[in-house]
Amino acid sequence: MDAPLSQREFDTWRESDTTFKGEMRDFIAVQVGLNLAAEHRFTKVEEKQASSERKVIAITTVISSAIGALMGFISGKA
Repeated sequence: MDAPLSQREFDTWRESDTTFKGEMRDFIAVQVGLNLAAEHRFTKVEEKQASSERKVIAITTVISSAIGALMGFISGKA
């Protein structure tokens, strides 16, 4: 880099630099799209997990209440 670039060299460099920057912008746009899609999928999974957890808690409560009532009935008969 001792001597300055000629106009032709500069134009060639600028063209390749512009092309490179365009490719990088396209790459970043694709990556952002992928990240947003993954975030959406993770949110859906978290919602399903929370829903499943609520269902398990409700079922467990019903089962334990039924068992408690049955045990109370059996104890009352004895």
